[in-house]
Amino acid sequence: MAGKKISQLTDIGINITLDDYLEVLDVSEANPSEKNKRVKINNFADLINNAVYPFQTYEGIAGEAITARKVLMMTDGQLFLFDPTDVNNYGLCVGLSRNAAATGDTVLFAHFGIYKSTPFTNIVPNAIYFSNSDGVLTTVTPAEGVYQEVGFGVASDTIFLRIGQPRLVSEMDGDLSFDGEQPVKYVPEEGYIPGGSTLKEVFTNMFWPYLNATITLNSFPLQIVGSSYAPSVVGVITPKDDTITQRRVLIDGVSVNNPAGNNVNYAAPSFTVAFGNNKLYQIEADVSNDGSPITVESPERTVEGIYPYLWGSSDDPNLTGGALYTNLNKLVEKEGTKSITFNGTNKYFYFGFDAAYGDLEQIKDQNGFPLGGMLASLSAKSVTALGWTHEYKFYITELTTINNGTFQFIT
Repeated sequence: MAGKKISQLTDIGINITLDDYLEVLDVSEANPSEKNKRVKINNFADLINNAVYPFQTYEGIAGEAITARKVLMMTDGQLFLFDPTDVNNYGLCVGLSRNAAATGDTVLFAHFGIYKSTPFTNIVPNAIYFSNSDGVLTTVTPAEGVYQEVGFGVASDTIFLRIGQPRLVSEMDGDLSFDGEQPVKYVPEEGYIPGGSTLKEVFTNMFWPYLNATITLNSFPLQIVGSSYAPSVVGVITPKDDTITQRRVLIDGVSVNNPAGNNVNYAAPSFTVAFGNNKLYQIEADVSNDGSPITVESPERTVEGIYPYLWGSSDDPNLTGGALYTNLNKLVEKEGTKSITFNGTNKYFYFGFDAAYGDLEQIKDQNGFPLGGMLASLSAKSVTALGWTHEYKFYITELTTINNGTFQFIT
C-alpha cells in the first residue's frame, strides 16, 4: 500500500481548536493535592506537552525534611534527598518533590513528564540535569558515585523529567574516557591479547599497561678449554613501574652477592674452563608487581669452553703436539667459514681446527682462486696444551710466500 503524505491533522481525522480544553495533571506546588485540572490548550505544543507527556505523580513518606523541587530517592519505604556520590544509592532515584514536607509527612513527587514551575527561573534548555549530593538539580556531570540523569531542560521554567537508567561512574569512565595525551608505554605485537572488559581497560592494557622491571645481563666470550677465566657479571635492572626490594647475583642457582643498586657489576671467582658449558650466571630482583610481589629474572648466561682454531706460518712442515699450540695463532670461534690473513716468505702455512668439525668444502686464496692442493693436504694431528690433548684437522701449504693475503676457508 502506498504511503500517504500528511500535511495537517485533519488529514488523519483530528480536529482541534485552540479554545479546546483538556484535563491534565496539575503542576502547581501550591495545590499538590489537586489530581486534575482543566488547562486551556493555546497551541499544538501545549497539546503535545500535556497530553503526550502528562505528569506521573506519586506519593510517599518523608524520611527527613524535604523541600519542593528536590531530587528524591526511596529507601526502606521512605523518601530522602538523593545523593549520587554514594554508590549505595544506585537505582534508588525516584523523581522530583512537588511539595515541602517534614519528617513523617506525605511527599508528592513527579517521576516523568513536563514539570513547569514558576520558581524555576534558570533551567537551561536542552541541558541534561543531574542531582548534587543535596538533591539539588544541577547540570554538573557526576564525577563519582552514580551517573543518574533526572531530565533535561525545556525552558527557563520547565524541565522534562525522565529518570534515566543509572550507571556507576567508575564503569562509565572505564567504557568511555581515558587520557590519550600521554606517551605510549608499550607497543603490542601481533597476536597480543590485552584483556579487559571495558574500552578503557583494553586500551590501557595495550598501550599503558603496568610494566614489570626488566634485567639485562652481559654474555661471556668463548673461552679456550683449560684456561683460567674470571667472568664479570654485568647487568642493569630497569624498575619501570616496579619497586625493587632485593637484588641477587646467582652462580649455578646459588645467591653469591646482593648488589646495592640497579647497575650490577660483580667480579665472579675464577675457574678452569672445561669443554662445553660451564657455570651458569643470572641476576634476580624481587619487585612489587603492583601489590603482588614477584621475582624478575635476567637471561641465564653460561661460559662455554671450546678448542680454538689454530693458524699461522712456520719453517717446519711437521709441527706436532704442543708446538702446534705454541707456534700458531688462536682463533676462539665456533665452527664456520673463516677468513684468515697470511703473511710470510718461504713458509709453510697452517690452518687447523677441532677434529669434530666437518671437512672444508673449499679453500680460496686472496685472488678468489680455489686451492686444490691445500685442500688435499688434510691431515690429522694431536694438539697438546693447557692440560689437554685433542685431535685436530690441519690443512698445510707447500713452501710458499704470501704477502698479506686473505684466504677463505669454506665449510
